[in-house]
Parts: sequence; structure tokens; C-alpha cells
Amino acid sequence: MEPADAISSFVSGFSYNTLDDRTKQEIINRIIDSVANAKYSYSELSPHLDPLLDSFRGKALTLSGKRASADYASFYNSFLIRYLDFNDTYLSKEPLHPSDMIGGVLALASETGANGRKVIEAIAAGYSVGVSLCDSGSLRKRGIDHVVFLGVGAAAAASKLLNLSEKETKNAISLALVPHIALRETRSGSLSMWKGGAAAEAVRNAVFAALLARAGVTGPDTPFSGKMGLINVIFGGKDFDPSPLERMTGKEVLRTMIKEY
Repeated sequence: MEPADAISSFVSGFSYNTLDDRTKQEIINRIIDSVANAKYSYSELSPHLDPLLDSFRGKALTLSGKRASADYASFYNSFLIRYLDFNDTYLSKEPLHPSDMIGGVLALASETGANGRKVIEAIAAGYSVGVSLCDSGSLRKRGIDHVVFLGVGAAAAASKLLNLSEKETKNAISLALVPHIALRETRSGSLSMWKGGAAAEAVRNAVFAALLARAGVTGPDTPFSGKMGLINVIFGGKDFDPSPLERMTGKEVLRTMIKEY
């Protein structure tokens, strides 16, 4: 099966009602942890991010209380969450900071008026996809940054929040993945601010991809398994195990860790 089909099938069929109380509470904990991280990075990032707000006007709320377009608000929020490198983590074949995607979910939720149940549902779906992709293969061994998997997870979360159909969700996944293969140079040698910003860009791209899919824009049908897809180009046609994507439960957040310090 094309992995994008497995992802879109899971996301469209997934429901808040399948989550147990422990999973819901852990997602709430991740939201609190993310907002705390954003608070303490604001003073350093705001001089760089705030001047762009007028160029990306919109109705979505940022974590600073200012408004912007949904895609820029997603970038803004996620940059704040990720910048200090204190937000949660997942360590597998590929590492990930899955709460990076929460910035995009909160931005979209503020624009659409989604309630807390929808936010938790979307985050649970996004975590499941992001974590499962990290169990499927290692990007960093191939010089590709982990935010590629983050972008797919964030697109899944955005699709769920926007109530996209299974077909639309697959298009969102494809539009988030195919144009956005990030290089791991971000984390090599002398580090720049982009170490904290690469995830924000992936989340911004994911939210924009979901909005495009909602508007009827289509993406390549086999973004993972196609002749020029991720598995063949990046993984050489091997070393990618899609089976974790066929076993997603919605509770994968329980396998991630909040950093104590």
C-alpha cells in the first residue's frame, strides 16, 4: 500500500472518542509545555518575527496574541515552541520533536473556531503519524532533516482539524511531502537560528498544504512509493518499513517524552 493511503485512511477514520483519559491528558500536558516554551523564547524571536506580521495579515491568533495568516501564524507559533529546544521528544530510527506541530494546530483552531476536543483529536492524529514515520526509517543517515516527517504529521493534524475527506487528506500529505525535502545541513557544523526554525517551516508548509487540499488542489498520487517518491529517491528503494503506519492507534503520544530540564 502507498503509505499516503494508510495515513489518510487512519486520519479520516480516527476519532476523539477512541482516546482514553490518559492519552487526552498527555496531549493537554504537551500543549501546556509547548506554550511555556513559546513564552520563554518570545523575547529573543519577536524582533525577527513581529516585523513580518503586516506582510502576512489574517485572522489566526499567534501565541503572542497577535494575528496573522494561518500559515504565518503556524510558522510563528512553531518557531517559538521549538527555538529553545526544550519541548518534547521522540527517539527511534529517526528523532522528532512532535510538539512542534502544535503551533500549527493552535493557529488553525483559532481561525476556524475549533473546540478543545477537535484540537486534542488533531494533535493525537498528528503525533501518531509523526511517531510512526520515525519508526519506519532514518532520514538523518541520508542527510535529510527529520522535519520532513514532522511536516507529514502536521499535515495529518491540520487535515483532521479542517475535517478534510480521505482524498483531501491524501492530497495534503502529498503536497506537504513532495515539495519539501529539507537538508540536515541545518544541524551540521556551526548552528544558526534555523536549527529552531526548520520545524516551523515544515509546519507552515503542512498547514498551507491542508488549506490547498481543502480548496481542491491535488498532489502526486504516490508521494512515498512512486518512482521518484521518498522511498526510492531518499531510501534507495529499501530501508523504509511502512508497517508502523498500518498499526497506528491514536495513542502514540504516550511514547514521547517531556524534557525534565
